[in-house]
Order: sequence, then structure tokens, then C-alpha cells
Amino acid sequence: KKANELANNDLDKSISILFAVSSLRQDNMPLEAISLAKDALNSRSLNKNFNHALLVEVGESYYKLNNFNEAIIYFQDAYKMAANEDERAKDLNLIAKTYAIDKNFQKAIEYEIKAGLAFERIGNYDQYVDSGINLASYYSELGDYVSAEKTLLKLENFSRQNEGMYYLAKILYLESR
Repeated sequence: KKANELANNDLDKSISILFAVSSLRQDNMPLEAISLAKDALNSRSLNKNFNHALLVEVGESYYKLNNFNEAIIYFQDAYKMAANEDERAKDLNLIAKTYAIDKNFQKAIEYEIKAGLAFERIGNYDQYVDSGINLASYYSELGDYVSAEKTLLKLENFSRQNEGMYYLAKILYLESR
């Protein structure tokens, strides 16, 4: 609150609001975080570059409240506002994770495939492999063990080619289960 009072311009105010929303969410006050973020999003003084981050914060706050439908709506809105491929990939991953926690594995698979392709495209190989591991687990949840195994084998080959020994070990462990 004090930082917002001392802010001299829209950028400073936007930063203080974002930190306040994030702090409220992390301090298990998601309803307050949602309220503050929504007020900020409706404000004309907010620096528009912060809209994406605030939308993600609202989505994560709804996620924390187990209101997965609302969380997905805000993550999808954030995706539309993303400034770059990295933000879009992360948003797709959040959407997939939210569908999965809500046991909608068909939708989780759809979005995790998109997230994985985006992570691969931007060269974020750690998140690409993590996304693939998530994808395999979603296939397994649906009982589609063939697709899960194919996904893990693809990741195994990728890890061997790129000398990703940590991920190779993780994938081999998952394959053994």
C-alpha cells in the first residue's frame, strides 16, 4: 500500500499493484488479490504492459480457490494478451495444468501439446521436456498408455540427443513404472 501511495507515475503504480496482488495471493488472500487486480485492470491509469501479469495473477488466485473454470478464463485472456512466445507457452501450460487438476484430461492434452510445441519452438528445452512429461501423464490418466509411451520415447530420444541426462533419468524412471 505504501509503495502505491509513493508512486509518482503509472509505471510505478502498476509495479506496486502487481506486487501487492502477488503478495495477497501468496499470503492466502486470493479474494483480495482478485479484487485488487480486477480494479487495476479496469483502471485507465494502469500501464497496459502489466495486464498480462495481472490476468495470470487472477487466474492463479482462482486456481488457489479451486475455481478452475474462472482460472481457465483468465489464463486464456492472459494468453491473448501475451507479448511473446515465451509468455504464450507458459499460459498454455497453465491452462493445461488447470484442466488436468479439474480432471478434464482431453482438454489438458490439447493445451499441453500446444505448450510443448511452443516451448520447443522457442528453445526452452527444460520446459519442453517437463511439458512432455505432463502430456504423458495426462494420456495415462485417460488410459491411453500407447500415446503415453510414445511421448516418453520421443522425450527419451530428445534427451539422449541433447545430453539432457537429468531428464533422461527422469524419463527412464517414468517408463519403468
